[in-house]
Amino acid sequence: MKVDPKMIQMADIYHLSFMTRVKYIYLPAMFPNLYKNRLGNKAGSDTNKEE
Repeated sequence: MKVDPKMIQMADIYHLSFMTRVKYIYLPAMFPNLYKNRLGNKAGSDTNKEE
């Protein structure tokens, strides 16, 4: 898992809590495809639906 050091620095500057860091920095770094697919589905990309 590789987290961008600038993201860690930003979290320190804005005093983000541990859970906020986990949710928005570490989890997306661990599971990038999971978040990418989730955001894509929220955007209304229903291309796989058959009518």
